[in-house]
Amino acid sequence: MDLVKNRGVHATHNINPEMKIKHTHLVEPLAALAMCSMTTGLSAADPFEVVIIPDSQHYSHFMDDGGPDLFTHQTSWIRDNVTNSNIAFVTHVGDVIHDNTGLWPYASQAMSPLDGAVPYSVTFGNHDNGEPGPFASSRYQSYPWYIGASSDNLAHAQTFTAGGITFLHINVPHDANNAQLTWAQSIITANPGKPTIITTHGYMADNTFGRATRGENIWTTLVEPNTQVFMTCNGHDWVSRHEVDTTNDGRKILQIQSNWQQVINGGNGLLQRVVFDPDNSKITVKTYSPFLDLYHTDYSGEFSYSATMSSSAVVIGNELGAPKRTWDDGAKKNDNWQDAANWDGTAPSAGDRLFFGATGSGSSVNDFTAGTAFSGIVFNPGTFSNGYTLSGNKVNLTGDIVNMGTYGSGAGSGPKINFPIELIGDRQFNTGDWDMTVNGVISGTGSLTKTHGRDYFRGSYDGGVNIGDLYLTQVNTYTGDTRVSGGALILDNNSSNNLMPSSPNITLDLNAVLRVVDLQNGTFNLVSGQTLRGSGKVSGHTTASSGSTLAPGNGTQTGRLNLFGDLAMSSGSSLDLELAGKDDGSYDQTSIQGTVNLGSATLNLTSLAGYTPAIGDQLIILQNDGVDAISGTFTSGSGSDLTLGTALGEGVAVSTNFLGSGYTARISYAGGDGNDVSIVVLPPPGAPVFITDPIVKTGAEPGTAFVASIAGSSLDGDGDTLTYSKVSGPSWLTVSSNGDLSGTPGAGDAGTSVQFTVQVSDGNGGSDTALLQVDVLPLVGLWKFDDPADLAKASIGQDLVLTGTDQAVAGFDAGDGAARIGVGSHYALANTIGANGGGSYTNEYTLVFDVSYPASSENSWMSFFQTAPNNGNDADCFVRGSQGTIGVSGTGYSSWVLPKETWARIFVSVDNGSFYRIYANGSQILNGSIQSVDGTYALESTLLLFADNNGEDNAMDVTSVRLFDRALTAAECAALGGVPSSTSSSDSDGDGLDDSWEITHFGSLAVSDGTGDADSDGLADLEEFTLGTNPNAADSDGDGYGDALEVAVGTDPQDNQDQPAAAYAGLVGWWKFDDAQDLTKAALGQDLGLVGSHQTATGYGPGDGAARIGVGSHYQMTHGIGANGGGSYTNEYTLVLDIRYPASSANTWMSLFQTASSNANDGDCFIRNSNGTIGLSATGYSSWSLASDTWVRLVVSVDNGSSYKIYADGTQILNGSTQTVDGRFSLESVLLLFADNNGEDNPIDVTSVRIYDRALNATEAANLGDVEGF
Repeated sequence: MDLVKNRGVHATHNINPEMKIKHTHLVEPLAALAMCSMTTGLSAADPFEVVIIPDSQHYSHFMDDGGPDLFTHQTSWIRDNVTNSNIAFVTHVGDVIHDNTGLWPYASQAMSPLDGAVPYSVTFGNHDNGEPGPFASSRYQSYPWYIGASSDNLAHAQTFTAGGITFLHINVPHDANNAQLTWAQSIITANPGKPTIITTHGYMADNTFGRATRGENIWTTLVEPNTQVFMTCNGHDWVSRHEVDTTNDGRKILQIQSNWQQVINGGNGLLQRVVFDPDNSKITVKTYSPFLDLYHTDYSGEFSYSATMSSSAVVIGNELGAPKRTWDDGAKKNDNWQDAANWDGTAPSAGDRLFFGATGSGSSVNDFTAGTAFSGIVFNPGTFSNGYTLSGNKVNLTGDIVNMGTYGSGAGSGPKINFPIELIGDRQFNTGDWDMTVNGVISGTGSLTKTHGRDYFRGSYDGGVNIGDLYLTQVNTYTGDTRVSGGALILDNNSSNNLMPSSPNITLDLNAVLRVVDLQNGTFNLVSGQTLRGSGKVSGHTTASSGSTLAPGNGTQTGRLNLFGDLAMSSGSSLDLELAGKDDGSYDQTSIQGTVNLGSATLNLTSLAGYTPAIGDQLIILQNDGVDAISGTFTSGSGSDLTLGTALGEGVAVSTNFLGSGYTARISYAGGDGNDVSIVVLPPPGAPVFITDPIVKTGAEPGTAFVASIAGSSLDGDGDTLTYSKVSGPSWLTVSSNGDLSGTPGAGDAGTSVQFTVQVSDGNGGSDTALLQVDVLPLVGLWKFDDPADLAKASIGQDLVLTGTDQAVAGFDAGDGAARIGVGSHYALANTIGANGGGSYTNEYTLVFDVSYPASSENSWMSFFQTAPNNGNDADCFVRGSQGTIGVSGTGYSSWVLPKETWARIFVSVDNGSFYRIYANGSQILNGSIQSVDGTYALESTLLLFADNNGEDNAMDVTSVRLFDRALTAAECAALGGVPSSTSSSDSDGDGLDDSWEITHFGSLAVSDGTGDADSDGLADLEEFTLGTNPNAADSDGDGYGDALEVAVGTDPQDNQDQPAAAYAGLVGWWKFDDAQDLTKAALGQDLGLVGSHQTATGYGPGDGAARIGVGSHYQMTHGIGANGGGSYTNEYTLVLDIRYPASSANTWMSLFQTASSNANDGDCFIRNSNGTIGLSATGYSSWSLASDTWVRLVVSVDNGSSYKIYADGTQILNGSTQTVDGRFSLESVLLLFADNNGEDNPIDVTSVRIYDRALNATEAANLGDVEGF
């Protein structure tokens, strides 16, 4: 779609098509040995290491999500351990970046710790864009270990010396071509007798044994003919594994595939350490994460081979370790382990490692004596059609369990281990890319670590992906620690609150998940003696019994423990925190998405890394979700000079000598954003103190009202009420006594830092002053679209020039104007910035668009701007047609999506030659490919807004456009924030409502206004403020459809021409199950009540949520319809249920609803157990059947005394027996969904429930269609 534009004359480089060695200074063995010995301190007899860095392409995405820089963490660890680990060489297997060339500077910086520290190579993968980036030969030419590169700089060669052996290493790119392979052969020919390692990107086959075609090509051309080659390294495919293959002349070649890009956190910092041990004639490979300080010890991550090493050859021998026995499912005679016919000719013995092939499935029974020890269980690479079920007698596990297969058919379809397991030592369960279920009791004194787990959503993974999860279903008795380093550990037993009550420490590594929603009441209960620690996530509720501990971090590093549910602590439980500084991330925190009851738990505080608190330090130790106030308080523990057990009420001192600082620290349960637990360090009694000087405020713009606050920038040790004032500075800024700042900078202030002196006073004669600096952004153009008679009028700069049509539309708020620019239309903007950025055009600038788009433009291309002033090309920034992402192919696209009818502030910050970045509402969404100076993204004197040359410019609404004469920083974009931040507002009572709006509609300020619903239309007043609707009118636009209904169905509640479809007439309740943190939330009507447990499930399509309601569980619906149909109850109504049921519920009864609000009766509509038909004996059953794992829309239309009908996907399937008025099928005020009083309510998935206050007819049911309909 995108055309490449060129401006001016561009330099070209003639590339000689004949590959050649660019550098011929081959390192002599003795010189190389001297160099390496000097660098690494190796001795000939010591073991030495070659480190493999796997695909690093997703680490930048992880950083964009707020994660640490794990790529640099890897290389820094290597640098710091060159000497003590005898690291002789490092090879990166490719996919250094992920398509975006703007990431090359980051990759260069991440690899830079290796420069001058150790010889290394960088291979190029299929996502590295076919270019060497910063890893061309020029990077290495000064190093004596570097041999040279092919003429295209994509293949390189190096030598390194260790253990008295000079090795040759060659890296060739993904899908190496003949010329590159010919060059590589010439290097081998020029270096005879040097043991050789070859690294490439794609080599081994995907999800099976053997090599891919590209790997076979390397084998044939470089491995097979050259007797000095003994090892290959590669990445690319997702099952990290190893194989030894034999050449025609009998040489064994060790082939290692290293790739953890799919693992949580972009790879968890995992790398492989290939340890050469000449004295003991072996090579051992270990997989290690410096970030987690964790080895993967299962068979995919740790293995050894015998190997004899000399100066001229490394000869690979047999694999070492426990004997391997492979289950031959295709030839098995029975299910028993002791029958040799079921294996590869030899039955296993105690101590063997057991392998199960990917093509097999079904039953496998351990008939050995209970307690027989085995050295691990391995499920081989491959695409499994179904999972194994291992049962029988108890196994003593002296090795790990790893699933190297991939892509199961659904949740819980992976291997099932039904026999008891005794853990001997520290054991790991690597679920790989599938999942695994342990139904046997796990005992023993060993520990359990759950590794791996797919990372589809990077940091947002919540355990609902069902790929790479480990299920435990029994109350286990093992007494070692529990750790989750990747994916989710799912505790699935609704009769217990803790499935590892004897495990003393439960650690959740960063973004790893402990999923507890399937426990009793969806709650995990820490028992006495247990500690929950780490930086991961608990999905479900958490309770802490007396004697138990919450301890974010891991004891040596601080961390944030994330609880996605309620937290209830008991007296005698404790929260243990380590504090290494005042900045976010430098001290332990707990984040809670639910209610909080502290229950007089003990607060223990420890200083870490020599932290000495200072006046003004504020620590948000417990970050609440901003919805519920905190119940209960802490009592004092260690780290306080108060008497142990002193109640720490609101605003009291947590310590009068906080961590030995000599200062008093105060605790608040209304800190942070209003309901967080915070600790702030106070100044000594006396005058107030500014804790920041200077105070810097960003985001001011010339000609635009600026609002901010300096309240909270000072503290008073006496607790006095503080007032603020301006001492000096320009008159345009007003400082209110409460610290609010307001004013409008002038045009002359653009691009300057305006300085003021401000004062704080305590009313008792004490005061302090500070410098206030307001940074005014370099705004050169502003267009607000507020004048319907002249939409193109400029507030700053020259008026826009319209080509085509535009029309005035409503903006984001009352009084805010906007324009809708039509298809084939655009504005011309006169760019007055001039040449900058080292070129002849405008190379440094920022464009800011406040935009939305109507539903009619959804799934179509929409242009933001085009730099060609004649509209001769494709646009240069789009809302992408199919996805709503932002960007263009030349820069890359964001993963962030702009939804329809949603106002957003889009920043395009450009510094050609340095960076190209896009922000949405102040947060970066794209670090795009760097653009050339005076190239496509340089501006001429005219810039076109919303222009495209071939119709990819569908209707878009714009309420503001800004142009700045430089690239704004991330902090400046964050300060400008989202669209609403451009208005001047205040909220004196903290209820989320602008004071002027609140007074206009309610006459006065009241804290409760935000949560109230003045017009009882189902929209809280805060929602009405956000939407711009009238909080005193249930139908703001007077079109006959209530505001709440219009919001639920996606029409505009302020536009009486934009009315809901007739299918929504009479709709009074709608529940969509899209919010994974609050599945019971109503889109229309009141939230559902939950009795029992539920969990998130996968909906019918992308972005669609669902819930799985469990056995003995149901929802309570308060429908609000009232009496109708000639009776005292609700006799006329329609229920619309979008449902499916899993295969595990097939041939069981499943209740759809029950009218008895006490759940005292059978359900009143079922999926029948024997055949999947729908109905009840009283109404009759359909002849139509619902199959498992199939989404359907069921419409139950009831008019008691007249009709009872059920429709499936719009077609009538039952004309049931007519029911009596006020009889069984009339509704009380509460209706139960999926409820039955005697267990006939097996799991069912639901993605939508609707209720109407009337009986829909056949035409209306047909119009509703299936689950993808209305």
